[in-house]
Amino acid sequence: MRRLILALTFAVGLISLSFSQFKEQVENKPDIYQSIIQGGQRSYLGFFNPANLFMRHTFSVSYLSIGGKGMMINSYTNSILYRFSDNLNLQADISLVHSPFNSFGNSFQKGINGIYINRIELNYRPLENMFINIQYRQVPFYYYPYYYRW
Repeated sequence: MRRLILALTFAVGLISLSFSQFKEQVENKPDIYQSIIQGGQRSYLGFFNPANLFMRHTFSVSYLSIGGKGMMINSYTNSILYRFSDNLNLQADISLVHSPFNSFGNSFQKGINGIYINRIELNYRPLENMFINIQYRQVPFYYYPYYYRW
């Protein structure tokens, strides 16, 4: 019995020291982060490259009280920028506006709710001292003009 225990101990020790399953080269497993970053370097249909697309999201909640009446406005805005090249880009601000509470009337509330294209603009700089900007704006009446650049 003692020989059997000694033999098993020796066998287990020998097996634990062996490197029969050791691999010199580690397989390259896909990394999610690298797949997102490096996978975005491709262009689709030779035109759209996700690496040149930038997005920013904004959510705002506002409440207005005037003359004993009140109105609440929620707004979600998605700002998109796509760079075609160093001197040509397209920007868009698209908002979803909803008024969950309003004491001015149902028709007033329906006039506010909806999707607004706050801004779409095409910016082109053919020369260092020349800038061409084509722009469309649809701003709801309660928004004050806001301007920001990327």
